[in-house]
Amino acid sequence: ESFLKEIIHFLKDHMSEHFEEEEEIMKKNNFSDYDYHSAIHDIFKKDIYDIIDIYEKKPDFSTHIIFKLQKVIDNLIHHIQNVDINLRLINNGNSNE
Repeated sequence: ESFLKEIIHFLKDHMSEHFEEEEEIMKKNNFSDYDYHSAIHDIFKKDIYDIIDIYEKKPDFSTHIIFKLQKVIDNLIHHIQNVDINLRLINNGNSNE
């Protein structure tokens, strides 16, 4: 079971750090989709904290927890491929498009 805890906390820590850095870049560059993008990050954070809550209350629900983790990971991949792609505008000097 400890491997599951490690995975959950790694994902939480990585997401938190990444989202914080990404949002700071967006704010600094007045990125027009900041509010939308930040709201999506909040959903991811809520999802991972829900998983942590389930794990802490019912660690024997590992199949359920793994299913929920996979869903978060799948959604995160989709987010990176379809939403984060818009951050390329910052790198191209067009942060308000």
